[in-house]
Amino acid sequence: MNYNKILESVKSQFKTDEKTADALIKSVLGNLINLMPEEIARDFVKPFPPQLSFDTLRGHLLTSKVISVDQFVQDIKRQFSFSTTQVKLLTRTIFEFLKNNSPSHFPLWERSLPFEWVGLIEYMEEKTESERIHHSNMININKADRLQLSRIDGMGKELADKIIKYRDEHGGFRDLDEIDLIAGFDKIITEKIKEKVYIG
Repeated sequence: MNYNKILESVKSQFKTDEKTADALIKSVLGNLINLMPEEIARDFVKPFPPQLSFDTLRGHLLTSKVISVDQFVQDIKRQFSFSTTQVKLLTRTIFEFLKNNSPSHFPLWERSLPFEWVGLIEYMEEKTESERIHHSNMININKADRLQLSRIDGMGKELADKIIKYRDEHGGFRDLDEIDLIAGFDKIITEKIKEKVYIG
């Protein structure tokens, strides 16, 4: 398991330095393993690199108590000045990392989670899958040019340029909710855009 890979991904996606990216990853993983019985948690982190040892991850918790999804989101928001959208994107990035790098451990860990956390994972998975579906009348937000984007109702060339700038700076969109992070997009326009584009 390559820790530098997830570290670089978080640094790039959230435009942060290495120290903050490291703290973000460890805070999220610390909360996630805190939801498991200790024996399962210790087994789960065995394939992880030394930077993500059981003791290291538990040391990054704000509390030793098992917390709800809402508390988890609020803690990360408060600790790192993140928006709810950013917390969801971060969590999804880490879920994908875990699934891809610990395929044999992930199902066991998932079964040990409280119900509301399983629901969060399923939400992330469903969202990921739905965004991969290509519809002939939709535009790939990661490949569309300025003209294609500007033709979306409510977009225009100025907002299309902002989409392209964000895409270039972040190595593409991983989640349509990232549109919410771009200045100049109000909720109505954002929802219209999300209906016309997909991640590809």
